[in-house]
Amino acid sequence: MTPHLKFDFTFPRNYQVKTLESAPLAHPLEKLYHYPTELEEGDRSGVYLRVVPQHGLAWSGFFALGFESDQVVNAVCSCPDPDSLCGLAWTSERLSWEGISITEISGQKLCGLGWDALTDKQVSFEVDLRTGRHTGGARPGDQPEHS
Repeated sequence: MTPHLKFDFTFPRNYQVKTLESAPLAHPLEKLYHYPTELEEGDRSGVYLRVVPQHGLAWSGFFALGFESDQVVNAVCSCPDPDSLCGLAWTSERLSWEGISITEISGQKLCGLGWDALTDKQVSFEVDLRTGRHTGGARPGDQPEHS
Protein backbone atom coordinates (compact mmCIF):
# COMPACT_ATOMS: atom_id res chain seq x y z
CA MET A 1 0.00 0.00 0.00
CA THR A 2 1.38 3.41 -0.97
CA PRO A 3 1.20 5.95 1.89
CA HIS A 4 -0.96 9.05 1.38
CA LEU A 5 1.20 11.81 -0.06
CA LYS A 6 0.04 15.24 -1.16
CA PHE A 7 1.58 16.96 -4.21
CA ASP A 8 1.42 20.74 -4.33
CA PHE A 9 2.92 22.20 -7.51
CA THR A 10 1.73 25.77 -7.04
CA PHE A 11 5.03 27.16 -8.33
CA PRO A 12 6.30 26.39 -11.86
CA ARG A 13 8.84 23.55 -11.88
CA ASN A 14 11.50 22.14 -14.21
CA TYR A 15 11.01 18.50 -13.22
CA GLN A 16 8.47 15.69 -12.99
CA VAL A 17 7.84 13.60 -9.87
CA LYS A 18 6.40 10.09 -9.89
CA THR A 19 5.48 7.85 -6.95
CA LEU A 20 7.07 4.41 -7.23
CA GLU A 21 5.36 1.27 -5.90
CA SER A 22 8.63 -0.10 -4.51
CA ALA A 23 12.38 0.49 -4.43
CA PRO A 24 13.73 1.34 -7.89
CA LEU A 25 15.93 -1.13 -9.73
CA ALA A 26 19.64 -0.37 -9.58
CA HIS A 27 20.68 1.95 -12.40
CA PRO A 28 24.30 3.00 -12.97
CA LEU A 29 23.39 6.61 -13.83
CA GLU A 30 20.65 7.24 -11.27
CA LYS A 31 21.40 7.84 -7.60
CA LEU A 32 19.15 6.69 -4.76
CA TYR A 33 18.92 9.02 -1.75
CA HIS A 34 17.35 8.49 1.69
CA TYR A 35 15.59 11.27 3.61
CA PRO A 36 16.34 11.72 6.40
CA THR A 37 19.81 10.33 5.85
CA GLU A 38 19.85 8.81 9.34
CA LEU A 39 16.70 6.78 9.82
CA GLU A 40 15.36 5.96 13.26
CA GLU A 41 13.61 2.65 13.88
CA GLY A 42 10.18 4.27 13.47
CA ASP A 43 11.18 5.78 10.10
CA ARG A 44 11.04 2.52 8.13
CA SER A 45 7.78 3.29 6.42
CA GLY A 46 7.93 5.72 3.58
CA VAL A 47 7.55 6.34 -0.09
CA TYR A 48 9.87 6.07 -3.07
CA LEU A 49 9.78 8.95 -5.55
CA ARG A 50 11.51 9.31 -8.90
CA VAL A 51 12.44 12.86 -9.94
CA VAL A 52 13.18 13.61 -13.58
CA PRO A 53 14.63 17.11 -14.13
CA GLN A 54 14.31 18.80 -17.53
CA HIS A 55 18.09 19.24 -17.46
CA GLY A 56 20.26 16.71 -15.65
CA LEU A 57 20.06 13.14 -14.50
CA ALA A 58 16.99 11.55 -12.98
CA TRP A 59 17.24 10.36 -9.38
CA SER A 60 15.12 8.48 -6.86
CA GLY A 61 14.61 8.98 -3.17
CA PHE A 62 13.17 7.13 -0.19
CA PHE A 63 11.28 9.62 1.98
CA ALA A 64 10.48 8.42 5.50
CA LEU A 65 6.98 9.37 6.58
CA GLY A 66 5.66 10.41 9.93
CA PHE A 67 2.62 8.75 11.43
CA GLU A 68 -0.78 8.76 9.74
CA SER A 69 -3.05 11.37 11.33
CA ASP A 70 -5.43 14.13 10.31
CA GLN A 71 -2.97 16.48 12.05
CA VAL A 72 0.03 15.46 9.92
CA VAL A 73 0.64 16.30 6.27
CA ASN A 74 3.15 14.43 4.13
CA ALA A 75 3.74 16.48 1.00
CA VAL A 76 6.06 17.24 -1.89
CA CYS A 77 5.88 20.86 -3.01
CA SER A 78 7.35 23.01 -5.74
CA CYS A 79 9.01 26.18 -4.51
CA PRO A 80 10.03 29.55 -5.96
CA ASP A 81 13.24 28.02 -7.41
CA PRO A 82 11.86 25.96 -10.36
CA ASP A 83 14.80 23.52 -10.11
CA SER A 84 14.14 22.65 -6.44
CA LEU A 85 11.44 20.79 -4.58
CA CYS A 86 10.45 20.84 -0.94
CA GLY A 87 9.19 18.08 1.28
CA LEU A 88 7.07 18.61 4.33
CA ALA A 89 8.60 16.26 6.88
CA TRP A 90 6.80 17.23 10.09
CA THR A 91 4.27 19.51 11.68
CA SER A 92 4.97 20.99 15.10
CA GLU A 93 2.48 21.10 17.92
CA ARG A 94 0.60 24.38 18.19
CA LEU A 95 2.97 27.13 19.38
CA SER A 96 0.63 30.04 19.99
CA TRP A 97 -2.95 31.01 20.71
CA GLU A 98 -2.87 33.36 17.74
CA GLY A 99 -0.08 34.06 15.25
CA ILE A 100 3.67 33.56 15.43
CA SER A 101 6.72 35.63 14.54
CA ILE A 102 9.93 33.95 13.44
CA THR A 103 12.86 35.77 15.00
CA GLU A 104 15.79 33.60 13.94
CA ILE A 105 16.75 30.52 11.96
CA SER A 106 20.18 29.24 12.88
CA GLY A 107 21.64 25.84 12.10
CA GLN A 108 19.01 23.25 13.01
CA LYS A 109 16.77 25.51 15.08
CA LEU A 110 14.00 28.00 14.44
CA CYS A 111 13.25 30.59 17.15
CA GLY A 112 10.18 32.75 17.43
CA LEU A 113 7.46 34.36 19.50
CA GLY A 114 3.88 33.24 20.03
CA TRP A 115 0.92 34.81 21.82
CA ASP A 116 -0.10 33.47 25.24
CA ALA A 117 -3.67 34.60 25.85
CA LEU A 118 -3.58 33.49 29.51
CA THR A 119 -0.78 35.93 30.38
CA ASP A 120 -1.56 38.46 27.63
CA LYS A 121 2.10 38.35 26.53
CA GLN A 122 4.30 37.03 23.76
CA VAL A 123 6.33 33.97 24.74
CA SER A 124 9.38 32.55 23.03
CA PHE A 125 9.68 29.10 21.48
CA GLU A 126 12.36 27.05 19.73
CA VAL A 127 11.71 24.31 17.14
CA ASP A 128 14.21 21.61 16.14
CA LEU A 129 14.13 21.73 12.32
CA ARG A 130 15.12 18.07 12.06
CA THR A 131 12.24 16.70 14.12
CA GLY A 132 9.62 19.42 14.67
CA ARG A 133 9.92 19.03 18.45
CA HIS A 134 9.76 22.29 20.35
CA THR A 135 10.30 23.95 23.68
CA GLY A 136 8.40 27.00 24.91
CA GLY A 137 5.43 28.58 23.20
CA ALA A 138 1.82 28.64 24.39
CA ARG A 139 -1.12 26.53 23.29
CA PRO A 140 -4.84 26.66 24.02
CA GLY A 141 -5.53 24.03 26.65
CA ASP A 142 -2.27 24.69 28.51
CA GLN A 143 -3.09 25.69 32.02
CA PRO A 144 -0.61 27.20 34.47
CA GLU A 145 0.15 24.98 37.44
CA HIS A 146 -1.28 26.18 40.73
CA SER A 147 0.39 25.44 44.08
